[in-house]
Amino acid sequence: MTDYTPKAVDLSDFSRRPAVPPPPLVAKPEAVQAPAPGGPRPAKAPARRRAKQEAEAAEPTGAKVQFVVHLPAETHQWLRQRAAELGWPKREVILDAFVTHREALTPHASDAERRRAAGLPPRTPPRRREVSGVPSNVYMDRAEAEVLDRHAKELGMSRSQMVTELLVRAAAPPAAPAKRAGARRPRHDA
Repeated sequence: MTDYTPKAVDLSDFSRRPAVPPPPLVAKPEAVQAPAPGGPRPAKAPARRRAKQEAEAAEPTGAKVQFVVHLPAETHQWLRQRAAELGWPKREVILDAFVTHREALTPHASDAERRRAAGLPPRTPPRRREVSGVPSNVYMDRAEAEVLDRHAKELGMSRSQMVTELLVRAAAPPAAPAKRAGARRPRHDA
């Protein structure tokens, strides 16, 4: 049988050591409040760091972000062919279409606004969003992507809808000049 009586245990090796005080707290320069008038001034950021911050603010970072749009198959094919023809990346073709045709786009009324105008209740949202079209991955500067997204939002369109409309307008042949009202056709009565 096992003896369960308490035995004396030697705890002399586990004696408590005196507590070591924590290191003193040093305030960071950013956390220091403004000095009293006539008092010492806070240290300024090192010149190198300040110059780096100014350079970053002055120049675009050039960091590319993935800009995904879902295009109809024929529009996607046209985009690829046009980029190959011009020797441009797809990004440049999209941005060129944006610069050229953005004024022609008109704001879209949202589905809720159209249903409300027709006297219908709001549509219940679908469980799963269906994405149609061919996904096209384009890498562009963050600032360019933000401009396109902001413009699409102002128009009440998705990013893909706006880019599709821009590319369809860019792919359309230029309109023929309007004929003058009083112009005569040449007669071929010979």
